[in-house]
Amino acid sequence: MSPVAVSADRRFHRAHVKPARRRGAWRTASIGVLKYGLILGLVAYAAERAVTFVSTSPLLEIERISPSGNQRITSDAVRSTLAGLRGENILFADLDGWRSKLLDMPWVRDATFRRSLPSTVEVVIQERLPVAVGRMGGRLYLVDERGAVIDEYGPRYSNLDLPIVDGFDAGTGDPRAADVRGAIAARLIMALRQKPAVASRLSQVDVSDVHNVTI
Repeated sequence: MSPVAVSADRRFHRAHVKPARRRGAWRTASIGVLKYGLILGLVAYAAERAVTFVSTSPLLEIERISPSGNQRITSDAVRSTLAGLRGENILFADLDGWRSKLLDMPWVRDATFRRSLPSTVEVVIQERLPVAVGRMGGRLYLVDERGAVIDEYGPRYSNLDLPIVDGFDAGTGDPRAADVRGAIAARLIMALRQKPAVASRLSQVDVSDVHNVTI
């Protein structure tokens, strides 16, 4: 038999390559799940430890309450109202709830709470502005710029030179009637304050007739 000629060109040779074994898909998936599961577990553990540290750290317990903006209300009175806030965690304390308690104080019109890390809560207070002394049921009360009662008038407010408002008790006995009359009186007094020459001479306002207020 005559020999067969073989081309020297490698392009005509079929490569004899042994196919590599493919790793099973289940094994790849398992490794991926274990790897990411381990990472997530470590992250969750670290987050839990961080939350535990933050929520229990004595460094973040509220120690100081710092009021500002108050004139009629003493800082001690503010701190006394918010005494239960001391010792709470500054990051998790319910400041909205404590703000509601502070708003129950007669002189407080509004209040803003600010966290100052690590352990101070700043309280910015906006007080009510007294504009008149209302006569109701034979007693005298301070009335603010909205016509709402602030506090009973007494010697401690003798330095306030304010007009007296009569007529709160007039009407049908509807409890809302006094609020309406107070608001009318307050608007009138605040408007007259734009004219100092007139406001300085104002001594009494009568709101018995809401359609015909007299001064």
